[in-house]
Amino acid sequence: MFINYTNHPSASWGEKQTNEAKKYGEIVDMPFPNIPPQMTVHELVDLAKTESDKVVAAVEFEKDSAVLCQGESVFTYMMVNNLLDKKISAHSQQIGLIGLKVVSAVSERKVVEIIEGDVTQKKSEFCFEGFREYTR
Repeated sequence: MFINYTNHPSASWGEKQTNEAKKYGEIVDMPFPNIPPQMTVHELVDLAKTESDKVVAAVEFEKDSAVLCQGESVFTYMMVNNLLDKKISAHSQQIGLIGLKVVSAVSERKVVEIIEGDVTQKKSEFCFEGFREYTR
Protein backbone atom coordinates (compact mmCIF):
# COMPACT_ATOMS: atom_id res chain seq x y z
CA MET A 1 0.00 0.00 0.00
CA PHE A 2 1.20 3.51 -0.83
CA ILE A 3 -0.22 6.28 1.36
CA ASN A 4 -0.20 9.68 -0.31
CA TYR A 5 -0.11 11.96 2.76
CA THR A 6 0.07 15.29 0.93
CA ASN A 7 -2.22 18.03 -0.39
CA HIS A 8 -1.78 16.73 -3.95
CA PRO A 9 -4.35 14.04 -4.83
CA SER A 10 -2.81 11.10 -6.66
CA ALA A 11 -5.33 11.58 -9.48
CA SER A 12 -3.36 14.69 -10.49
CA TRP A 13 0.02 12.93 -10.61
CA GLY A 14 1.84 12.18 -13.82
CA GLU A 15 2.26 8.66 -15.15
CA LYS A 16 5.84 8.29 -13.90
CA GLN A 17 4.96 9.15 -10.29
CA THR A 18 1.82 6.98 -10.34
CA ASN A 19 3.73 3.98 -11.68
CA GLU A 20 6.49 4.40 -9.10
CA ALA A 21 3.94 4.56 -6.26
CA LYS A 22 2.03 1.52 -7.57
CA LYS A 23 5.13 -0.61 -6.96
CA TYR A 24 3.95 -0.65 -3.34
CA GLY A 25 0.38 -1.62 -4.23
CA GLU A 26 -2.83 0.38 -4.00
CA ILE A 27 -2.44 4.17 -3.75
CA VAL A 28 -4.53 5.64 -0.92
CA ASP A 29 -4.91 9.42 -0.55
CA MET A 30 -4.87 10.70 3.04
CA PRO A 31 -5.06 14.50 2.90
CA PHE A 32 -2.37 16.44 4.73
CA PRO A 33 -4.11 18.59 7.38
CA ASN A 34 -4.32 22.35 7.19
CA ILE A 35 -1.68 23.73 9.56
CA PRO A 36 -2.53 27.33 10.52
CA PRO A 37 0.46 29.51 11.47
CA GLN A 38 -1.16 30.11 14.87
CA MET A 39 -0.89 26.45 15.93
CA THR A 40 1.37 25.93 18.91
CA VAL A 41 4.10 23.31 18.99
CA HIS A 42 2.05 21.41 21.60
CA GLU A 43 -0.95 21.35 19.25
CA LEU A 44 1.31 20.14 16.41
CA VAL A 45 2.69 17.33 18.60
CA ASP A 46 -0.85 16.18 19.47
CA LEU A 47 -1.99 16.35 15.86
CA ALA A 48 1.09 14.47 14.64
CA LYS A 49 0.40 11.68 17.14
CA THR A 50 -3.24 11.40 16.05
CA GLU A 51 -2.38 11.52 12.36
CA SER A 52 0.52 9.06 12.58
CA ASP A 53 -1.78 6.64 14.44
CA LYS A 54 -4.23 6.87 11.51
CA VAL A 55 -1.48 6.15 9.00
CA VAL A 56 -0.20 3.20 11.05
CA ALA A 57 -3.72 1.74 11.29
CA ALA A 58 -3.92 1.80 7.48
CA VAL A 59 -0.57 0.11 6.80
CA GLU A 60 0.37 -2.06 9.78
CA PHE A 61 -0.82 -5.34 8.25
CA GLU A 62 0.06 -4.52 4.64
CA LYS A 63 3.16 -5.77 2.89
CA ASP A 64 5.82 -3.41 1.50
CA SER A 65 4.04 -0.21 2.46
CA ALA A 66 5.22 3.34 1.91
CA VAL A 67 4.05 6.78 3.01
CA LEU A 68 4.68 9.88 0.93
CA CYS A 69 4.75 12.61 3.59
CA GLN A 70 5.07 16.21 2.43
CA GLY A 71 3.61 19.49 3.60
CA GLU A 72 4.22 22.10 6.30
CA SER A 73 7.82 21.48 7.30
CA VAL A 74 7.67 21.24 11.11
CA PHE A 75 4.59 19.02 11.05
CA THR A 76 6.18 16.85 8.33
CA TYR A 77 9.27 16.48 10.53
CA MET A 78 7.09 15.36 13.43
CA MET A 79 5.11 12.92 11.29
CA VAL A 80 8.22 11.38 9.76
CA ASN A 81 9.80 10.91 13.20
CA ASN A 82 6.60 9.41 14.63
CA LEU A 83 6.33 6.95 11.73
CA LEU A 84 9.99 5.96 11.95
CA ASP A 85 9.65 5.47 15.72
CA LYS A 86 6.64 3.22 15.16
CA LYS A 87 8.60 1.26 12.55
CA ILE A 88 11.49 0.70 14.96
CA SER A 89 9.17 -0.54 17.71
CA ALA A 90 6.96 -2.68 15.43
CA HIS A 91 6.01 -6.21 16.43
CA SER A 92 6.52 -9.18 14.11
CA GLN A 93 2.82 -9.31 13.15
CA GLN A 94 2.88 -5.67 12.04
CA ILE A 95 4.28 -6.56 8.63
CA GLY A 96 3.52 -3.18 7.07
CA LEU A 97 5.38 -1.30 9.79
CA ILE A 98 8.48 -3.48 9.73
CA GLY A 99 8.94 -2.86 6.00
CA LEU A 100 7.53 0.68 6.06
CA LYS A 101 9.25 3.32 3.97
CA VAL A 102 8.56 6.99 4.60
CA VAL A 103 9.41 8.97 1.49
CA SER A 104 9.49 12.37 -0.12
CA ALA A 105 8.97 13.04 -3.80
CA VAL A 106 12.11 14.15 -5.63
CA SER A 107 11.68 16.46 -8.56
CA GLU A 108 13.76 18.65 -10.79
CA ARG A 109 12.66 22.26 -10.81
CA LYS A 110 12.81 23.98 -14.15
CA VAL A 111 12.24 27.72 -14.28
CA VAL A 112 11.12 29.34 -17.50
CA GLU A 113 11.03 33.11 -17.92
CA ILE A 114 8.20 34.49 -20.03
CA ILE A 115 8.75 38.07 -21.20
CA GLU A 116 5.79 39.99 -22.60
CA GLY A 117 6.59 43.65 -23.12
CA ASP A 118 7.64 45.15 -19.80
CA VAL A 119 6.38 42.18 -17.79
CA THR A 120 8.58 39.21 -16.91
CA GLN A 121 6.95 36.16 -15.41
CA LYS A 122 8.67 33.11 -14.02
CA LYS A 123 7.01 29.76 -14.47
CA SER A 124 8.24 26.81 -12.41
CA GLU A 125 7.84 23.26 -13.62
CA PHE A 126 8.46 20.35 -11.30
CA CYS A 127 9.47 17.13 -13.06
CA PHE A 128 9.08 14.03 -10.89
CA GLU A 129 12.28 11.99 -10.66
CA GLY A 130 11.50 9.44 -7.93
CA PHE A 131 11.02 8.98 -4.21
CA ARG A 132 13.72 9.49 -1.57
CA GLU A 133 13.45 7.59 1.68
CA TYR A 134 13.68 9.32 5.05
CA THR A 135 16.20 7.58 7.32
CA ARG A 136 17.91 8.21 10.61
